[in-house]
Amino acid sequence: MSRADCNQTIYRLVPFMLFAVWALAGCKLVETVHPSDGEQATKASDNERLWYRYPGQEWNSQALHLGNGYFGASFFGGVKQEKFTLGEKTFWTGGPGDSTNNTYGVNPGGKEHVQEIRRLIVEGKTAEADGLAWKCLLGDYSRFGAFSTVGNLYLNFEGHDGEVADYRRELDLHHAIGSVAYEVNGVRYRREYFCSYPARALIIRLTCDKPGALSLEVGIDLAHKKRQPAIKISPEQGIWEASGNIDDNNRPYRAIIKVLPERGALAGRGDVLVVKGADAVTVIYTVATDYRLQPPDYRGADPRAITAKALEHLAGRNFQAIREEHIRDYQRLYLRTQFRLDGVPEREALPTNERWRRYVARDYADLGLKELAFNLGKYLLISASRPGSLPAGIQGPWSCHYSAP
Repeated sequence: MSRADCNQTIYRLVPFMLFAVWALAGCKLVETVHPSDGEQATKASDNERLWYRYPGQEWNSQALHLGNGYFGASFFGGVKQEKFTLGEKTFWTGGPGDSTNNTYGVNPGGKEHVQEIRRLIVEGKTAEADGLAWKCLLGDYSRFGAFSTVGNLYLNFEGHDGEVADYRRELDLHHAIGSVAYEVNGVRYRREYFCSYPARALIIRLTCDKPGALSLEVGIDLAHKKRQPAIKISPEQGIWEASGNIDDNNRPYRAIIKVLPERGALAGRGDVLVVKGADAVTVIYTVATDYRLQPPDYRGADPRAITAKALEHLAGRNFQAIREEHIRDYQRLYLRTQFRLDGVPEREALPTNERWRRYVARDYADLGLKELAFNLGKYLLISASRPGSLPAGIQGPWSCHYSAP
């Protein structure tokens, strides 16, 4: 069985688990748990983390997802190159766009054909009736569009060509923090990622145990290029900025990265920022469009002002303060319920793909896997929709597709 086969169903099982798990014998549910400051330091249990000893390859089955309601980022944990697929809920290719005659999917004149369709049915001409119904009564999807990705954010690391040891990729559901850790060429590297709702930003923290061992490129490969987005690099400010319009919709957007190296040097090269010889690096990413919940055109917000406000909120603050703010905000919701099953600790300590492989092989001793699914469901719902953002769609704020299926 491949790694993809071992992993891909866990996300799909979440809705089932959330409902079915209530009927399981031996469950213990505690409601209305209010987190205190002291609880932030609580370590995630084995049933509050997804973790693997290898990087992900496939988005649908192996990427780990972060979100703050407004947008999402999915990471793979590559050693030489980290890739985040970026989603934002209002990145939609359809809608009014540039069209002056958009009918919002309504097919005009449909009611005039109802009597004819009825007649055909009565006469037994069901195929003709069905064809006419499809043509005249169903909506027009030609301009409906699809949920789309912003693009891919890349971190390309230097000095990572050696043999990799002690690799671990993890999503901590208790704190809503992703991480990647490994050793290469005698240097221990660690990365932490989270999408903060209060900050409206993706925060990336890169550290190593050898001074000056962090060198990398940072940039985004944008998905929407038909309207030639403007990319501006300002190395002296540590800013990568893109202003553009969504293809086939013309909705304005702005994406911005702020890179904050500790020691080392920061420069620009082409359309990327380049960090050389840093001890640690903090990367901040945020994105917004002009979407406003006001018909008929749903426009009017200022993406430049929204992204500038996000950076303003973080200006002058250290990583630890931003991290603690994120955890407090997230745990206010996550710790409202706790679900416990009397599982097998030895099984729960295994990597997630190994736990799932055994379950697929009809070894059901690992009750904690159901507890993990419950916690994952809570995490995904909190990450997918928060006050002020759009409701969570079928795949939340996460997308790796130009036109999501």
